[in-house]
Amino acid sequence: MLRTAALGLLDLSKNTQFKTIVNKEVSKQFDGDDNALLKTINLDVQNALPQSFYATILKYASTLNLDVYTTLTEITESINGFTYFNDSAYIQIYIPNYPNTNLNNDPIICYNLNDDSILPGFYIDNNGIVQPIEVDEQMAINSNVWVISVSETQGIKSTAYGTNVAGVPATGEDLIVSLDSAVYYDKKEGWGNGRADIAYITFKYRYCGEPTVSSVNETKKAKFGDDIFDRISDAKLSQNMVYFPNFLIANEAAENDIFRPDETLCILFYEKDRRRKFEQQILWASCFPFYFTYCSKQNPYLTSQTGRNQYGLFSTWYPLILTDSPAGPSYISGSGADFYISLKSWPL
Repeated sequence: MLRTAALGLLDLSKNTQFKTIVNKEVSKQFDGDDNALLKTINLDVQNALPQSFYATILKYASTLNLDVYTTLTEITESINGFTYFNDSAYIQIYIPNYPNTNLNNDPIICYNLNDDSILPGFYIDNNGIVQPIEVDEQMAINSNVWVISVSETQGIKSTAYGTNVAGVPATGEDLIVSLDSAVYYDKKEGWGNGRADIAYITFKYRYCGEPTVSSVNETKKAKFGDDIFDRISDAKLSQNMVYFPNFLIANEAAENDIFRPDETLCILFYEKDRRRKFEQQILWASCFPFYFTYCSKQNPYLTSQTGRNQYGLFSTWYPLILTDSPAGPSYISGSGADFYISLKSWPL
């Protein structure tokens, strides 16, 4: 699908009016990044992309020897969205050096399959001949580049785990937990994917029992990293503060989702990817095995767990220091961010 969309854009990449439309949509940063969905651009051109892609693909596919779709139905799916396992996937144009590049230049088109540092691509030279090319970050800085990739924010379904313990009233021994903020100093995301997409999974369990909360979701909460010039240093010379004001492990509006005295709280923060080949499975266990899967090419920012027996009762917010903790045989160490979490007693 990505190769199909990339090749379909080849002739349009030399069309001044089309480039203006793309640049305008990218400037809107619909999801906080310098990209635009093909399905949105298709609406801007009165649904003319499928036929244009079809003609371009038939024109160049054999020349470039690319494995692409050639039927109008599948070409249209590459533009308007296609089924990817249990999700829907939507292809986008991402401009890495937007708006610091000459957007009037004809772009080099590349496609991002595996978040590699060098991406395959092509362009039409001044003689009208298609040229294959390999694109690296330096080229993306110095040239107008369109990266064709799958959106990591659109079409994703949340996955819930565990069981609900609704109906158990709160007591003064229960706690509520809030993530105040997080400082990320490792982007983890490659230059061809833009800003990092931060996600998290949380769950609680009782010792020797099943997970006790139903709202264990993969949740997209934030992006960070302004552009490819935003150098995040391990020395934290440049920090990216990302706040999660709506993140509550325990929510006063939901009595079944509080942190109870006999529970252990587990948290996983990571940079979310879409390719299923990047899925990782983690086994979080006490005396029972509890597996779950998350999708990230990199190791997570944090894997942590804490038991309630470590804390007393607090009338005001009390800081909770989260550090890496063993998560069973498939323990995966986290790094690249600091988290600031606090807790207090359930208000009676």
